[in-house]
Amino acid sequence: TKDGERYSVFTYTPWSVLLFFMVLFVMASLAFCFMVSVFFTRANTAASFMGLMWFSTYSAYFLTQMLYEDVSLHTKFLLSLISNAAMGFVLQMLIICEGTSQGLQWSEIFSPVAYHDDFQPGHVVLMLIVDTIIYMTIALYIEKIRPGNYGVPLPWYFPFTKSFWLPNKTRTAGITLKDGIDQEYKNALLKVVHDEEPKGVPMGINIENLTKVYKGRKKAVDNLNLRMYENEITVLLGHNGAGKTTTISMLTGMVPPTSGTATINGYNIVSETELARKSLGLCPQHNVLFPDLTVAEHIVFYSRLKGVQKSKINDEVNHFLKLLELEEKRDVQSAHLSGGQKRRLSVGAAMCGSSRVVLLDEPTSGLDPAARRSLWDLLQKEKKGRTIILTTHFMDEADVLGDRIAIMSGGKLQCVGTPYFLKKHYGIGYKMTIVKQEDCNVQNVTSFLRNYVPDIRENTNIGSELTYILPNEHVSKFPEMLKKFEEERSSLRVSSYGLSVTSLEEVFMKAGAEDHDVITVQKNNYTNHNNSVIVPIENNRNHFANNEPLQKVKGAKLLRNHIKAMFLKLAYNSMRNKLSAFIQIVTPIINITISVIIARSWRFITNLPPLELTLTSGFKNTETLISEGVNLTEASVERRTMMAYMDFFKSSTYPNMVLNDIGTMDIGKFYLKLSESNPARIRYENLIGATFAPNRITAWFSNYGYHDSAISLSLANNALMNALSPGSSLRVINYPLPYSIENLVRILASGSSLGFQFAFNIGFCMAFVTAFLVLFVIKERVSGAKLLQRISGVRPGVLWTCSFIWDWFWMLCVYMTIVLTLAFFQESTLSTPEELGRVLLVLVVFSLATIPLHYLASFFFEASATGFSKMCFVNIFSGCMPFLITEVLRLPEFGSPYYAGIFDWVFAPLPLYCMSRSFKDMSLSSFKMLICDGLCTQLELQNCTRQSLCTQINMTVCCNLDENTFLKWEEPGIGRYLFMMSLVGVIAFSVLLIKEYEVINKIFYSETPYRPLPIRSDEDSDVAAERHTVQQLTKPELAQHSLICKDLTKYYKEFLAVNRLTFAVRKGECFGLLGINGAGKTSTFRMATGDTHLSSGDVYVHGMSVKTQIRDVHANMGYCPQFDALLENLTARETLKIFCLLRGIPVKIGSQWAFQLAEQLGFAMHYDKRFTNAVVEQNGK
Repeated sequence: TKDGERYSVFTYTPWSVLLFFMVLFVMASLAFCFMVSVFFTRANTAASFMGLMWFSTYSAYFLTQMLYEDVSLHTKFLLSLISNAAMGFVLQMLIICEGTSQGLQWSEIFSPVAYHDDFQPGHVVLMLIVDTIIYMTIALYIEKIRPGNYGVPLPWYFPFTKSFWLPNKTRTAGITLKDGIDQEYKNALLKVVHDEEPKGVPMGINIENLTKVYKGRKKAVDNLNLRMYENEITVLLGHNGAGKTTTISMLTGMVPPTSGTATINGYNIVSETELARKSLGLCPQHNVLFPDLTVAEHIVFYSRLKGVQKSKINDEVNHFLKLLELEEKRDVQSAHLSGGQKRRLSVGAAMCGSSRVVLLDEPTSGLDPAARRSLWDLLQKEKKGRTIILTTHFMDEADVLGDRIAIMSGGKLQCVGTPYFLKKHYGIGYKMTIVKQEDCNVQNVTSFLRNYVPDIRENTNIGSELTYILPNEHVSKFPEMLKKFEEERSSLRVSSYGLSVTSLEEVFMKAGAEDHDVITVQKNNYTNHNNSVIVPIENNRNHFANNEPLQKVKGAKLLRNHIKAMFLKLAYNSMRNKLSAFIQIVTPIINITISVIIARSWRFITNLPPLELTLTSGFKNTETLISEGVNLTEASVERRTMMAYMDFFKSSTYPNMVLNDIGTMDIGKFYLKLSESNPARIRYENLIGATFAPNRITAWFSNYGYHDSAISLSLANNALMNALSPGSSLRVINYPLPYSIENLVRILASGSSLGFQFAFNIGFCMAFVTAFLVLFVIKERVSGAKLLQRISGVRPGVLWTCSFIWDWFWMLCVYMTIVLTLAFFQESTLSTPEELGRVLLVLVVFSLATIPLHYLASFFFEASATGFSKMCFVNIFSGCMPFLITEVLRLPEFGSPYYAGIFDWVFAPLPLYCMSRSFKDMSLSSFKMLICDGLCTQLELQNCTRQSLCTQINMTVCCNLDENTFLKWEEPGIGRYLFMMSLVGVIAFSVLLIKEYEVINKIFYSETPYRPLPIRSDEDSDVAAERHTVQQLTKPELAQHSLICKDLTKYYKEFLAVNRLTFAVRKGECFGLLGINGAGKTSTFRMATGDTHLSSGDVYVHGMSVKTQIRDVHANMGYCPQFDALLENLTARETLKIFCLLRGIPVKIGSQWAFQLAEQLGFAMHYDKRFTNAVVEQNGK
């Protein structure tokens, strides 16, 4: 302050008291978030609903704030069951205590802060603790009975069962009989091909009649019976959708079985899930690691979860770091590990803590051969004392690791046994593979081999590869046959050949074939003898595809297809997000309703009712002091007045109105003495008093209440009148004067109006609603779906313009809800068609600015839920807070209108601020017009206009008010705000297109300052020859190749990821790009598709440069990324339809081709499923 004194927000309350309440509030808030989260399975929906819930629960306090003194104690306790309301009560109590210049002290936690209020800060402490307990109890209970997509639900009455409170914790795994398996399991195995079961061995996992049926689908797992034993690795094989993942999910308790059961070390996974999980370790298909935790911290974390004693943690960490070969990475965060190291750490996290049953779902997926071999060694070392179940798509891995192999198909177990047993049972003999030359006669080759093996049969004949099946019975003739074949190889026109025994892959193809009608194709030179589900696509097309050349649409028709595809994509996504749409519609309705309720509760804006000045006008308890002077005679007027004063209290029926006669004592001294003992009671009860002395009647009053002096004087005059004229009485009533027009406008401008409430609340609401705009665009970009669309030919201008138009029309629907809600309430200044039309105009222009800004902001986020949450806060602090700042600065009592004008221009580029200010100024102008027009009617002046009121009677609020006031540039017009929002929208959308078209990169394309490393002197001769060939290619020759990488180089800052990569892919050639993790394969693909900047070199597709002709490159390129770049709300049919439109394929032909692809790739049965509901592997197809 000017006198050098310092004040804090809470000057007198100790910081520890405030911290104590904040800690309790944080605990309750976290519990509230947990409670809300259990009702949702998607983070986006939960985040959006949470914002609505948070605001709605706070409004419970906000609506009772003005009526706080009239709310009963029981109601306050009930409202405090909402943690936000409870915290609101606490803050209000702290402010009241600060007003007494004492603050809330620790000793007063369980004392009332106001005399007539029995609700204490201590009550709020208890209620916040109760809230936390209630919220957590609800969260835990709902989590148990409704665990969502992952978990086994318990019955609703589970808290009343004995097994829940007193579980059996000493159970051990069952052991197979020494003289054989039990009859029931033996009967189940008779239905499948099986090897002899181990005897006298503990069963880590025992699956009995396990069945899972998803709603509306066939059985995912059908009556599965299987046992897995300790010290063994059991490999579970099956095609995509065979039921492997569902089985694993049921074993971990993530998915409840429809019927049947499974035990883990003797514990039932359905009824004893928690106990079964204590000895269970899981390595999911994708790494689930904490990026900020080190390798050692991961082992510590999972070991502690599994109950390892603290004293043994270091030994556990050292053991697994050595076992995982990660000792050098002990203190390295997992985010900085290579792919193979992350995978080993995931396996270590599953095995640590003495996990006796370990489930590994494709543990080597994404690893290079060296890393896979290392992980195999780890599993072989650690299988002792454990039951390990492993799923994989690598048959060599299953052959090496599997002690026993179980193959599933169509949800059923097809066979189980050792690899040797399965090969022997399904063995079809030996396979001879021959690579033909162009003029090879297959019939001659077959005749030659049949001379030695009469019952030889042709297996496949695809392209240049020819295979035969040779039965085991003729193995003795193989040496002679092979010797003679080698001699005749040239004349038979055979390039090379090989002989192999039955592989596990062939066993899998026979035992694990999908349970649909087997596709048999015998066409041209292809014959399928092995009932495989894999057939060449080109041999399974309908006749129209072979006979009719595909005529793609071009030009305007292609552009129309692109626009149609974009709107279809957006429509499908919007239709599948009904809850998000509902929240966006309901939120403004709730905000407007709250604004109206608050505005209507402020009665002081209207004419105040008359108030009778007496103690019977609503006071709860009063104590009136009365005293008499010395030598007061009985017949004196003063004595009679005193008696009349006392009779008023005696005859009154109003309760709790006490008269305290203190005799001849001095009232002033008596009042001060009472104030020392109980100041709160004195303040609220001792309002008035009177002293009757000779020739003098003194009316005393408290200085706290506005009406105390008038009431005291009224009672004294009433008593005097009754003394002078017995039987008469005097009533004093205060009729408040109406507000002057200037004062009323000033009050409304300060925030006490619906216009201010609407402006602020709708701004807060739009901060929440517009944040939804980033959800889809972030998801589309991060998933890779946007890149696929770009590669399929969509121009950025088309993509973003369609998105803008769609979002603009959707926001228009939200705005119509706002307008209709305002029309329903019919509040002044926001009710007529003209006023509502101006509201809609501001909202529509607001959309033009905020939509492209949110598109730009989406590039800063990598998760849609995170983007939504952060954008909510950004919008609030960039819109609502600046609006409040300028409103405070406009108040002469607190700020400066000059600085308010400066900040108004500073904040003008913020759309939310412009929108809120526009609503506030429009409402104020409408109110001024309403008042001035009403004044003309009341004064009945001739030719009365607003301008005449301004000039003739100096009514300044009516100056410069006409129908064009609203759209004027100067205040209170909103023209400058509409202009700024439009300008920001145009600039933002232009910046978006400049970024997406990479205009700056094209104009100032600069290669990295780090130059590629020189070519190694020991470079492989084939690599050098390929490089030389590519370097010599002319421009016409470049166009004759499908793809050419020429000195392709990529730097990530100083890290060289790809160094002068050079190769050419000829037309009709399948080119394999191999390398260990981190070799640069993904970076090469990203550069080839234009997804990342090229540090040096170039990529050519049909002779077109990725640097300068990316649009033409995309028109000739198809791309399947490493991870599924799909929009989860779309089905396979819808996705293929969209991409056919993008590629310019006619709609009719595109639909036929799409379904053929679905049949040929084996996902026709999943054709109309959304990707969120389909099998993960099917999404890859």
